[in-house]
Amino acid sequence: MARLNININSELLEDMDYHLGKEKCKSRSEFIEKALQFYIGYLETGNSKEYLNKSVAAGVRQGINDIEKQTMPNIFRLSVELSMLMNVLASAIDVTPEQLKRLRTDCVKAIYATKRRCSFENAVKYQNGYPLNDDFFENFSGKIELEEDEYDFK
Repeated sequence: MARLNININSELLEDMDYHLGKEKCKSRSEFIEKALQFYIGYLETGNSKEYLNKSVAAGVRQGINDIEKQTMPNIFRLSVELSMLMNVLASAIDVTPEQLKRLRTDCVKAIYATKRRCSFENAVKYQNGYPLNDDFFENFSGKIELEEDEYDFK
């Protein structure tokens, strides 16, 4: 690596120091090296739009990766909690595989028809006969009732 002495306007140096931490650079030299790589790439393309598009795409990709790193642990945690809830619920109710299959079919049809998700609150209201302010269950085949319907979870 070559050493280079340069003179920089003090205002520009202050700006660089301000952005140094934002760009996760460990030193001024690393910051300057990244800035030079960017500018040289810009000059070599001869088309500023093409280079900026690649730069923006790289930034978006990095942003998506960062979001994924933040989101995946939460999805895993929620999956564990959901699995626990399902196992507790399954141990407390008597439901046949046929009843469960019919319920899944009804739920899938209702969700496809409304292009949205069902809320647990509305499912409780529906199953207990309370009025709904939601059209989700218009496509649902019926309430879950003991012996009267194909599935009974009570």
